[in-house]
Amino acid sequence: MKNYEDIRNAIIGSNLSVQELRDLNAMIVTSLNVRHKIERDLKNKSAKSSLKVGMEVNINHARVYGQTFVVTDIRRSKASVRLKTDAFVSYNVSLSMLQPI
Repeated sequence: MKNYEDIRNAIIGSNLSVQELRDLNAMIVTSLNVRHKIERDLKNKSAKSSLKVGMEVNINHARVYGQTFVVTDIRRSKASVRLKTDAFVSYNVSLSMLQPI
């Protein structure tokens, strides 16, 4: 990673003030947050496109392992699911935790 080494050496070898280093850190953190949001949105979009209301799914969580659920509603980042065998048990679950059967 030549670019990383060049940037690292430039920062270490420079005489930046504390404020300039803080500004540089804030810029890097902002860049990472934007990338993380884009990746999360893409993951949710792909999960959302593979789900339909009425579809049977499993939830990737230890508490409900082995139980089958039915999707009742799909929102931007979460879906409402109800237990297939009991209509009174329902959860709001992140789209990334749902696995179609």
